[in-house]
Amino acid sequence: MFPWILVIMNLGFGAADQVAAPYLPPSAAFQTELRWGKPGPASFGQLADPSARIPVRTKSAALGILMSAAVPGTGEIYAGSWIKGAVFLGVEAALWVGYFSFSAHGRDWEDKFHEFADTHWSEERYYEWLAANPNFADTTHSLPSTRTQQYYEMIGKYDQFKAGWDDWDEGDNPLTPNRDYYEGLRHKSNQAFIRASYCTMVVLANHVLSAFDAAWTLNRYNRRVESKLRVSWQRGLEQWVPVLSLGVGW
Repeated sequence: MFPWILVIMNLGFGAADQVAAPYLPPSAAFQTELRWGKPGPASFGQLADPSARIPVRTKSAALGILMSAAVPGTGEIYAGSWIKGAVFLGVEAALWVGYFSFSAHGRDWEDKFHEFADTHWSEERYYEWLAANPNFADTTHSLPSTRTQQYYEMIGKYDQFKAGWDDWDEGDNPLTPNRDYYEGLRHKSNQAFIRASYCTMVVLANHVLSAFDAAWTLNRYNRRVESKLRVSWQRGLEQWVPVLSLGVGW
């Protein structure tokens, strides 16, 4: 007849993992000792080492880091930190909304200043004036042959191209009202694109920060999981009974 083995489970508050005691088949000598009610020192070694620790289910820090590196906040949620996970996810969503919003505004302002320049600045007028003034020395920049980003930047940025504006006359201030308005449109477009680029930089930082935080959170989670195994003997009605106590707390 096999002896009774009492297993006492002590679970700490907030326990999420269940730990099962291993099955330990008793040897013939161990059964004989119990049958006579005289457990010997060897019985402890057969049952369990009093200082032994039972492995419990932990969570992979590497997996959590990869999850947060891909989608910030998911590693924290995997670790059970729902609030931090929601914060990182919320920041990520807000940054992408900001990126697409600023990019759209930048393109809108870009379309406006392109249209304004095509209406109020003329290559033909510029080159005609340049041909009529061969001694004009301020020709350090060459206008691109196609209307690229550099083309639209140069006609508003440099005084060399002042003659192309339809409201400029000889002897006038190089910064005409139309040119000044045009530069304001370009500035608004550039600022929107700069803000969009800031959003992408903060997105990258959010991924890195979330990955580091996921590693720290999972490390704390795994360290808090603690198992303890203790073997003791209690006197039963007819024989000594081994008691296996297992405590889990975090």
